[in-house]
Amino acid sequence: MGINRYLKGEIPYNEKNLRTLLDAYTSLAEAEARVDREFYSSISKFLSLIKVAKLYKAEEDFRIKMILMLKGDK
Repeated sequence: MGINRYLKGEIPYNEKNLRTLLDAYTSLAEAEARVDREFYSSISKFLSLIKVAKLYKAEEDFRIKMILMLKGDK
């Protein structure tokens, strides 16, 4: 990601470009939150709250497992 490259010093500091990257990052985070809220709203209509909670937990566990596999820490 571009922000990491700035922080590591791989890309010379440029305030305009860094601001653009940070704006894009926060916009993405807002969009993800919006999708999460819409998903929760729709799925909670036909699943119990405990099942929704278990689904979120399973997704998070899977995400962590995939990250560890990519890093090689199986």
